[in-house]
Amino acid sequence: MSPLVLCSPRPHNATVSTITLTPLQAAALPALQQLRDDLLAPHAQPGLAEELTDVARGHGQHACLAWRRGQAVGCAGWVLQGVEQDGCGYGAPLLAADQEVASLLIARVIAVASEAGAKRLRIGSFAAESAKQSALLAAGFVPVFEFVHWALPLPIAGTTTLPAGLRSLPYAEIDWPALRACYAQCFQQVPNAPVPDVAAMQEEWSAADWTVSRVLVDEQGHYQAFLLVSGEEVDAVGVMPALQGRGLAAALYAQAGEALRRRGVSHLHAMVASSNGASMALHERLGGYEHLPRRTVYQLSLC
Repeated sequence: MSPLVLCSPRPHNATVSTITLTPLQAAALPALQQLRDDLLAPHAQPGLAEELTDVARGHGQHACLAWRRGQAVGCAGWVLQGVEQDGCGYGAPLLAADQEVASLLIARVIAVASEAGAKRLRIGSFAAESAKQSALLAAGFVPVFEFVHWALPLPIAGTTTLPAGLRSLPYAEIDWPALRACYAQCFQQVPNAPVPDVAAMQEEWSAADWTVSRVLVDEQGHYQAFLLVSGEEVDAVGVMPALQGRGLAAALYAQAGEALRRRGVSHLHAMVASSNGASMALHERLGGYEHLPRRTVYQLSLC
């Protein structure tokens, strides 16, 4: 993406503010991380550079920076995985120093998502990001649900025994197309869960902790459940519909929790959509509590 200069209209006697959008530049990311930490204090959100350069954002190709008078004042990334299947694009992360910056970055993400054929676009915002919220509402976005950030104290009470007939598959034996199909079915009714292509999924999941993560198959080799853990974070958990309600997800959590507890980890963390009633109830049963402010997801119809 070549640099794009955007001028915001002002009253006749006011100064015109010029904002330039450029491709991602690594040197600007520490200052933007500090901006995000300041906006969200005391609940800092580290890892901005990792988010903007992950496989879902094309290793930084699906991202831009906003500049004003030589200073980085915002950034945006976009995720277009699964647009062909469910028509939804995502603008994340989107960070802005003020409403003017937020509006221009939102416009950029809308343009990219529309060009990719998305029928709707979702962007999240914490309550502390008032400028971004105002810009989203002004652009026609409406709130649709919240993300809830759970912390589960370890150990997690309950059985670590899996139902009969299931076994954990070694990482080297994973059939990635089959696992992707399992993932797609498990997350079919879950919001903000785009299904990556096989190559992207394999790259994303290869970075997980495979001494704790699990992929379960039955006696016929059919993929039935998974738990993906990175550090102290649950990145994904899913159980095929036929096995839901049998305590399988809870057992996977208990297994992971016990392994992490032995390393000295005190909590396991997970992010759940407030509209996912079954997952919300599971995390409450497992002794979880909300440890960060909720993040509201806003949606815009593009057609």
